[in-house]
Amino acid sequence: MASKRKQNPENYPSEDEMNLNEESGRPTRKRHNVTGGGNKPPKKRHPVLRVLAFFLVGLLLVCGGLFAYGWSLLSSMRLNPYATPNPDATMEPGLDDGSLQDDPEAEDPEADDLEAYDPSKTVAPVEMAEEDDQIINYLLVGLDARKMTDTISGNTDVMIIMTLDKKHNKIKLTSLMRDILVEMPGQSSMKRLNAANSYLGIDGAIQLIEDTFGIPIDGFAAVNFIGVADAVDILGGVTVDVLSNEVNELNNCLRAQKESYGYDNVTYVRSSGVQTLNGQQALAYMRIRHISGGDFNRTARQRKVLSAVFDSVKDMNELQMIQLATKLSGSVRTNLTEMEMLAAVSDMYSLRGATLEELRIPMDDTYKNANYKGMAILDIDFEVNSQAMKDFIYE
Repeated sequence: MASKRKQNPENYPSEDEMNLNEESGRPTRKRHNVTGGGNKPPKKRHPVLRVLAFFLVGLLLVCGGLFAYGWSLLSSMRLNPYATPNPDATMEPGLDDGSLQDDPEAEDPEADDLEAYDPSKTVAPVEMAEEDDQIINYLLVGLDARKMTDTISGNTDVMIIMTLDKKHNKIKLTSLMRDILVEMPGQSSMKRLNAANSYLGIDGAIQLIEDTFGIPIDGFAAVNFIGVADAVDILGGVTVDVLSNEVNELNNCLRAQKESYGYDNVTYVRSSGVQTLNGQQALAYMRIRHISGGDFNRTARQRKVLSAVFDSVKDMNELQMIQLATKLSGSVRTNLTEMEMLAAVSDMYSLRGATLEELRIPMDDTYKNANYKGMAILDIDFEVNSQAMKDFIYE
């Protein structure tokens, strides 16, 4: 038989500690006040404090969500540092106008009329400029591809060094002409500058520019032209002066873009003069190539559009910045970390009222057109142009 546990009366309240619940008849234990001050009434909860607490929690959640969203956008623009480069990979091409996915050694018919390049010419090494933490150089490369990947392949259609000069409160754009003839490491013959990415990869291309011109590069951003068109539309268009000999070629580029990208609604430019171009029109304007002035005037048009974009960014509000970042996230790849991207944005913001200056390399009277193995190239004076770049960027 199971034994009964002896009950200790001391474990129970005395009669004085008990009273009866009038409705149920059950005894109710009196609450003891451990402080000895008698029974205290329950504390009142203030509804204002409760609302304030909910508001603060909600605000933290919203801010945290916005931060996470912004961080994910930055992360999507960063090249995977662990991706294995594939030299045989090609990006899905965009507009096939011969400006990007062309053979880097293709012969040019116009080269037949040019003086042959002198292969015995020697180029003296240039001295690297002294770095200044108040002057930051980013290499911007323009790509004509439908999609961005973790492998930046093919020729670079645009090469611009963007300098954030916090010392002199300036933003500077230095355009590098694509047809500059350079020594290409690991290759038996010289190549055009725009082929550096095809042969060396983006890191090798950056190193080549540093060694060739003596300008340290702090990072790069590869921009898909389609993203440029989207950015222009967000900014409400860009205002440029379209010349009379540019109108027909601009519209030809618009027709090619419509067929290649599947644009439904295309607005053609009807006349020359100062006008506001939408994204598609600005992209076609940047692509104009087959008129007098060739690549020299084309790089000038690219700088015009970029300058107009920078001017518009200075006046953007917060919502427009979010829209711009969202649109560009799929069209930009960079080797900057998320924190470095935030630092770059902060630097750009601090230069909202900065002066915008431009330089083209090679400068006038520092080069000659020549024929190198059937290619039309620019034979430039590297010593003079390198010094001009240093003076422009650091002074």
